Amino acid sequence: MTEKSVVAIVIYVHPAFHVMLDHRTYPDLDRLALSYNGLHLYGAGLPRFMRLFSRDLLLSAFLFRDAGFLQDILAFCALRQGKRTDAYTGMEPGKIPHEVPGVVLSISGKLYSTEYNACDTTALFLIGLRLHHEWTGQPAMVTAMRGEARRCLEYLERHVDKSGLFWDGPSYSGATERALVVNYWKDNFVISARENGTPSYPAAYALLQAKTAAAFRAASELAPLLGLSDERLGRRARRVAGAFWSFWDGKSIALGRDQQGLFPGIASDVLHALAYLQPDSIDRDKFDSALSACSALETPFGYRTSASQDPGYSADNYHNGSIWPFEQAFIARGARSHGLRHVEEVARRVLRCLQGSYPEALRWEEGMDAPTLATKSCHTQLWSIAAHAALTARQ
Repeated sequence: MTEKSVVAIVIYVHPAFHVMLDHRTYPDLDRLALSYNGLHLYGAGLPRFMRLFSRDLLLSAFLFRDAGFLQDILAFCALRQGKRTDAYTGMEPGKIPHEVPGVVLSISGKLYSTEYNACDTTALFLIGLRLHHEWTGQPAMVTAMRGEARRCLEYLERHVDKSGLFWDGPSYSGATERALVVNYWKDNFVISARENGTPSYPAAYALLQAKTAAAFRAASELAPLLGLSDERLGRRARRVAGAFWSFWDGKSIALGRDQQGLFPGIASDVLHALAYLQPDSIDRDKFDSALSACSALETPFGYRTSASQDPGYSADNYHNGSIWPFEQAFIARGARSHGLRHVEEVARRVLRCLQGSYPEALRWEEGMDAPTLATKSCHTQLWSIAAHAALTARQ
């Protein structure tokens, strides 16, 4: 997609889907606002992340349910979609970027950019395209982005093996290392069971698996507009969803796995995955056991990212123990669709921390009356604002 073709897309957006991104209700949006080639977008958070993060933008749009906002995000992602393999940035053909501009880091004495260090953004693009079509009832955006959508699917197919597992690692972009060790949303998660916290690549992640299944399902629903077989894509979606249960560790769903096996521990990912898995893809016995194990994540303010007994845990750790408001919104949404009232209630507890301020991540320990801002976290985060909007609207 070219800049000119983005400008040429004019789609009527029904007012019902353009009401939640309200700067009067959320004045912090004024401070986060950014423009890119005439597109109205937002930085991820203040003070650290005033850049354009595809994942944060897409997930925020899903929570805000704002089709106009989502339209601009899809256009941005299409403009920056990967065209070749590049070891420096992690670019691959069809891949949707992590952040623009990327941040340059030195790894083992070599420089790498974070620009394409995300393995879930491409799946989210397809999910977003389907949501835009659902919300507007119009095919124009899908048909305009047919080429981009098909390249996203080609990217996913390169990463999915015969069993349906999605694998990720530096070798897919022609590299041996990259700027970020983990490339889904918990990109600072320390895998304590591995040397230096680094997986033995390629690696697979349970939440990414659920998102990939949802992406194939979204593509199957859009198949007639994409000129593809809905039957084939539907079969692919079911196989990928079935492979989610290969993360079963005998008690719960592991966060991920690599060439050495499963990553031990209890993580919020299985609860988060409910937002992307359909009820008919749930293995009830395994899920009930996983749900019981996840009680170790419960706090008066939502679910932690990992349990206190896990290696590497700290209540103040960015991805190994803190509480993320945006994740609570997706856990609540998924729990509601699966009829899990207690899980939804626990996730909704985070609302008491979103009263006029919208922190990125929270630290809470036993004995504290209220959580505090987790170290390294932004005090104002786009998807935390979106989480408040979604939770108060009870989406």
